[in-house]
Amino acid sequence: MEATTRQLERGWQPAKKIAAKLSPIILDLEPQDIESHTRAGSRKAANRWVEYVESVLSVPPSRLGELEKQVVHLQHELETSKLSPDQAEQIQGELQDIQDELRQIKVAEQKGIDIEEVKRKKRELAKLSFELFQDEPPLEIENELYFEQFSGEPIPDKMLVDYWHKAYLKITRADRIIKESTWDNLKRSLKEFVDFVGAKSPVTTITSKTIDDYVIHLSSQGQAKKKGCLREMRTFVKYLNEHDLIPLPKNITKHRSKTKRANPKHFNTDELKRLLNDTDGFLQLVIHLSANCGFYNIDIASTTATMLHDGYLTRCRHKTETNDEPMVVSWKLWPRTLELIDQHKTDNKMLFVQSDGNPWYLEKTETAPKRDFINERLWREFKKLHKPNLSLRFIRKTVANMIETNMIDSTETNTYSVQKEYLAQVPADEMLAAYVKPKQHEFDSVMDQLGMMLTKIEP
Repeated sequence: MEATTRQLERGWQPAKKIAAKLSPIILDLEPQDIESHTRAGSRKAANRWVEYVESVLSVPPSRLGELEKQVVHLQHELETSKLSPDQAEQIQGELQDIQDELRQIKVAEQKGIDIEEVKRKKRELAKLSFELFQDEPPLEIENELYFEQFSGEPIPDKMLVDYWHKAYLKITRADRIIKESTWDNLKRSLKEFVDFVGAKSPVTTITSKTIDDYVIHLSSQGQAKKKGCLREMRTFVKYLNEHDLIPLPKNITKHRSKTKRANPKHFNTDELKRLLNDTDGFLQLVIHLSANCGFYNIDIASTTATMLHDGYLTRCRHKTETNDEPMVVSWKLWPRTLELIDQHKTDNKMLFVQSDGNPWYLEKTETAPKRDFINERLWREFKKLHKPNLSLRFIRKTVANMIETNMIDSTETNTYSVQKEYLAQVPADEMLAAYVKPKQHEFDSVMDQLGMMLTKIEP
């Protein structure tokens, strides 16, 4: 079921109306964690709705499920009831017939055979046989034609792609914290590969040729979707190899979708100087902390008094606070930044709050969306009057770029390492070899240079 109609763009309520038309059921699930007034929230609402409707639609029990229940019941009766030899023989005969039908259904699913269509053809053949042969219909012929399609034993569930697909999703969700939007994309991308291979196919059918064929299958897709599908396919195939189910195909890393990276956007130096020196009020402090410490609005709003000491602001980024080993950085503050902090700091738990005592940033909860009041109440008003080219978040990127282009060479560290220190980012695994944590005096020197360049005040 695809939730891609324009009716879903405004969020959950239209989705409920559509669902009501599809089924007589009453939908009582509410979007507790969905910002349904946003585009991203609408997509999440649509995905949640699809999963919910699929789970509650009244679907008659499958024949397979019915037969499995009958097997359990008959086996229990054989083990616990006092039966005569004739009764036991009759039940064993019923049990054998049910197990044969179970085997046929499983084989049919794995071979992609419509068993009901086969039964229909069998009935037509029986009727034709009777019309041709009258008293002696050749039942052995029709039975042979019927049963030959279901010869052999079904593949064990633990060797099917579907079994390992579910196991992989379960361990992936348990192993790390994933945003709902990322989780939806991961499932969608992986399902593309599972559907291509066949959920009821044995995992051993996944070979180098399968990967080549899958790449051809994706050739008509957009680059972004193709990239995601190939990434999840590689991870899943490696997971199968780690569990000794298949040898690792030699072309597993050969095919990669190349997407054109957008040109990085920055303020130029004069634009950033004007922002730092020509704004006023709390917005000027926001811009100084964005440039001086590489903070986003949520970092500024979550700064506490204990983080400020002796002209330094020491903390990890807000989004890394829950990490096992967050990167903690001490930024040397420029004189003007310190002046502005003294003007706007409060005695509250958070160093900076609004005039009514409320925080400048509220994170999303189960019942309410996030609110960035710095952006809503300060920056938007500033944009109406001064029309800056970029948003606040590009100040941090601009200064990181300035570090690369203006930093004085050092024998002990390098540009990449100082940039990572300024951004409070742990280097990616493949770049760890190039990372040397700067000494504090070296980092201070870089911050002093930036202060002189941007604020026109020597520290």
